[in-house]
Amino acid sequence: MNISFHTGKSAMIAQAKALNIYGNNIANVNTVGYQTIRPSFADCIYDVEREPQPDWQTGHGTYIQKTDLMFSESHFEYTERPQDFAIAGEGFFAVEDRWGDVNYTRDGAFGITQLDGEWYLVSSSGEFVLDYEKNRIVVPFEEISKGDVRGSIDWEAVSQQIGAFTLNNIDNERVRYIYNGTGTVEGEPDENGEPTETPDPAPVEDAGLQMTGSDAEAPSSAVVSTADGYFAVMDDYGNVKYTRDGQLSIQKYQGKWYLGSSEGELILDSDLQPIEVTFRAPTIDDVGAETIDRQVQKDENDQVAVRDLETGETVFKAVTTFGVQQDGKKFYVVSPEGEYVLDNANRRIEVPSRDGDYYSVNWDELVTPAGEDEEERQIIGVFRFADSTNLTTDDRTRYEGTGAVDQNVEKIVEGSGVRLGNADAFFAVEGADGTVRYTRNTGFDVLQGDDGAWYLATNEGEYVLGANNQRIMVAEAEQYTPNVDWDELREMVGVFEFPNPYGIEAWGTNRYVETDRSGAAVAARELRNIDGVDVWVPTMDKLQGTLIVSNVDLATQMVKLIETQRAYQISSRVVTTSDELARIANNLR
Repeated sequence: MNISFHTGKSAMIAQAKALNIYGNNIANVNTVGYQTIRPSFADCIYDVEREPQPDWQTGHGTYIQKTDLMFSESHFEYTERPQDFAIAGEGFFAVEDRWGDVNYTRDGAFGITQLDGEWYLVSSSGEFVLDYEKNRIVVPFEEISKGDVRGSIDWEAVSQQIGAFTLNNIDNERVRYIYNGTGTVEGEPDENGEPTETPDPAPVEDAGLQMTGSDAEAPSSAVVSTADGYFAVMDDYGNVKYTRDGQLSIQKYQGKWYLGSSEGELILDSDLQPIEVTFRAPTIDDVGAETIDRQVQKDENDQVAVRDLETGETVFKAVTTFGVQQDGKKFYVVSPEGEYVLDNANRRIEVPSRDGDYYSVNWDELVTPAGEDEEERQIIGVFRFADSTNLTTDDRTRYEGTGAVDQNVEKIVEGSGVRLGNADAFFAVEGADGTVRYTRNTGFDVLQGDDGAWYLATNEGEYVLGANNQRIMVAEAEQYTPNVDWDELREMVGVFEFPNPYGIEAWGTNRYVETDRSGAAVAARELRNIDGVDVWVPTMDKLQGTLIVSNVDLATQMVKLIETQRAYQISSRVVTTSDELARIANNLR
């Protein structure tokens, strides 16, 4: 029989399959993260009509031998939804399905769900989103913003709790002046006879700055011997003021730790910049040998389970000493070669630590930098006013003495604060050292205690006390729901890449699985040494509040549809023409 029947038939079958592929691409034009599929045609086997030279060959049609995923450039859609993520590159997110299998997707429309008391990041299909180690991601939460608490204070109710005290005697007066130096003092007349403003204070090159106290676990002091030298401090509102009070502490500001005063301001350097305090990383001694021994996974030969640096697989080896290595914001137990030590669940052993837990401050280096190449100046800035006469203060005056409660003092609510109606009455405040002092003038704020509850406080970080000398609670710890720390969550989301991404297999619902052709998925990050510390750095950017849309090009797919339709029609004509020729041959007499 004429083989053109089969040639036409194979072409019709191939074009019908191609039609389905192009139609599927068009159907997914709005599918998040969809990758266009391209059919790859091949010609069928050939018959040789003349021997010995194959100069007359007849083919048997065509077929689709495979399909390819096309990672052509797509575009990003800004959603303003912090749970949405997009990958800038040919990477994939890893998700764990209900059976515990790991699949891969470019669909970053994630959500958050609660399971057994923990909050997890999940995909749009409810699968667990995984980190770079292929562990489920527990959603991190921020601390409650004190602005939220402060904005909801019922000042009328709080005013009734604030204690008003009369000082029976003052053992010693402790006055702390904060000089503003903001140009409110008039200086020498100018050439026109008009008074000029006091210029900004200038740094003192040789201030005779000394440190007293060397205990890193408690505040130390800075002493300036220059009679007209002042330290610069920045308050909660960003105002720079000047003081000779050199009591030091450590303050957290915008997620980092800085040198602060005993009243909660940030102490500034000669360039009026906050002075960041460097904390040491935890060591294996902070974990304890017994704690490690209880968690480590071992085999029958008492060898320790570690994660191989090259393959990422679990191997057992003899390890007698351990160290600590940082990954992102967390620390993990490692072998001397830097391999992660694993527990019985095949997970890395985390060293418990909170920001600021481990620190060892060299107070001397906060005065003079170490090293010959560094600029010779005081780290803690010391300043001198061109004209120090009549400098104004903000009246932050504290008295030490014995106070008695005065129930007759009127408490007047003014905006977001309270004023005492008696000019001789005092508020009682509790400082960081636990000492109770008294003041007439104060600005109110809130402060979170060690128990998680929020208390009324001064702008300088002192607790305001009630008539019973107890702190005044304005919000319980459970009253406010913390916000998700989206920045930290973004860092946790894992991104993976394949040696050959075109070889992965699509399983539907925007999911792909690795194959022998694609190779095993590897984390898209690399280990770099930054400032002497090995840190994992992502090699693909993750965009938050953004989704990557389908890369289907409608114009191209429509052209392919037309081509396929015409090819199918013409292939069908081959079949009908072959049938007509066969009919003519059969009718020959």
